[in-house]
Amino acid sequence: MNVANPPAAAASDPVLLVDGDGKRAKQLCQWLRDTGGGTPVHVPAVVGAIREICSRPYGLVLTDVNLQRGRDGLKLLRLILLEGAVAKPPAVAVLTAETDPGVVQQCLRAGVVDYILYPCEPGTLVARVAKAMGGHQALGERLVKASVPYLGPAARVFLQAQVRAHVPGVTLDNLDRAHLPALLRGVRSAGVRVVGARAEDLVKHLEATFKVDRGWTPSA
Repeated sequence: MNVANPPAAAASDPVLLVDGDGKRAKQLCQWLRDTGGGTPVHVPAVVGAIREICSRPYGLVLTDVNLQRGRDGLKLLRLILLEGAVAKPPAVAVLTAETDPGVVQQCLRAGVVDYILYPCEPGTLVARVAKAMGGHQALGERLVKASVPYLGPAARVFLQAQVRAHVPGVTLDNLDRAHLPALLRGVRSAGVRVVGARAEDLVKHLEATFKVDRGWTPSA
């Protein structure tokens, strides 16, 4: 899959609302406009959402789980947050009537910044949207968080060193998905053993968490 890399999002960038129910989407967009939530852009399905995200920066993608083709919202989450359809993904929050605990867990594991149950009050929606836009974690921060069970408090320092060594000109703060294969090769070659973990165990965990295809042959 080709990885798109739109300009970095700014605080003034709009919300992209992905909702297969046109009537509800119209109401939600009006709520956001009337209460100072900006001027959202609405698309009804996954293809249009990916096209929009690749064409311009968005401050937040707000999607339903159930779109025009069943639970396509889960597919959209995977594309944005796990499968690298966008090199620098925007924050993603879910706004849905779906209460299935399994679906909630899938969304949270994928990395959504909020799971908002609909219906909700307009003021509640706007407040949650504002918080979601302000609370998005960059890829580097998500890597650190995912590495803590293996590296403990040393996770950030270790990953910073690996980025400097194996991804020249990049820092942990501006790391994107295109850099992950080189970074993980470096982590594996470091042979680190912290908190009883082998480097290979950490790499496998990060590959699974961030859906990274190795594309390289491990040494014996």
